[in-house]
Amino acid sequence: MKKVLLLQRGSARKAQQKQIRQRVEEAGYSLRILELEGEDSSPVEQIEKWISENSKPAATIRWDEHGNVFGKSPKVKEISSWGWRNGVAPIGIDFCYFNHYSGFILDLLDPEGQSSIKREWDSLDSDLIPMVDFEGGLGQYIRLIKRIYDKHDYFKSLRHTTANYDILAWTQCLVNNCRLLKTNEPNVWMDALHEIFGSKVLFKVQPSPFNNKEINLDKYRVMNTGGGIKIMNQGIEQNASVAANARVNITNTSGVTNELLIARKPIITTGESWFTGLGVFYEPNTWGQLKHMIDNVITDEIPDDQVYNRLKLANWWRKHQSLHNEKSSLLSNCIKEFKEKT
Repeated sequence: MKKVLLLQRGSARKAQQKQIRQRVEEAGYSLRILELEGEDSSPVEQIEKWISENSKPAATIRWDEHGNVFGKSPKVKEISSWGWRNGVAPIGIDFCYFNHYSGFILDLLDPEGQSSIKREWDSLDSDLIPMVDFEGGLGQYIRLIKRIYDKHDYFKSLRHTTANYDILAWTQCLVNNCRLLKTNEPNVWMDALHEIFGSKVLFKVQPSPFNNKEINLDKYRVMNTGGGIKIMNQGIEQNASVAANARVNITNTSGVTNELLIARKPIITTGESWFTGLGVFYEPNTWGQLKHMIDNVITDEIPDDQVYNRLKLANWWRKHQSLHNEKSSLLSNCIKEFKEKT
């Protein structure tokens, strides 16, 4: 049986091995795992050594957050260029965009290690489906999000409460690839927003804790995830309750943008992810631009070009993500496309 080689460094994603194996075996391959050595070592040299002791796999799979956190490294990019030269499909994997932890994206990377989204972007125009018409678990998730956010928008319209914040900033454990900072420390990102907007900004702390356990949140206005009363869809309800009362949402790259996209909320992003540069959200390049956008540009109404590009983004994900409880041909499709191109 032909093999697919999962490239892994450290224990962070070992919990996903079982579900990755299921996808690989579903496609008719066996999964083998290569534990990569430290970051100073060449992944390609380790792959070639593994092949010399085993045999050449049909594909390699490597994990990457937002498609580019690790993939910016020349040594990681080399995995893709080597794969295209040697007949081994380089495939990227991460959690889904919609219903994040409930599925995977499997994406054939180009010789530079880049996601397929930009090379496929223009072709999406010919096959766009409204999000509420998506089928399967993805469509069910989108309709759930829409119902919950619509409900909280309705509560807001009753005017029985008045929010005392204007801006909602969604924190992350790290702010990787932020265009406005030279660090990935989330408290530095929070400090910058707090300095500009003061008490007008509310920070919604995401479920993933900060990597730095010493971060002190006392000076910020913060809402933590969870609560004393447990209800169905707790996280989504809480997100919707605070987003309904914010004029604008700010995040670095957080996947929570999927909920805000469905709910047609204004979004500013400061980092790099699949959506960067595609006209999906507002993307300032300086803190001054960010403040100008909030003060002078952004309204409740999403611009028509963003509405269209948001629909394109959702449809790209419709074709590239799969939920764990559903059958998928994503891996087979990636390997088939690679063979056709080589």
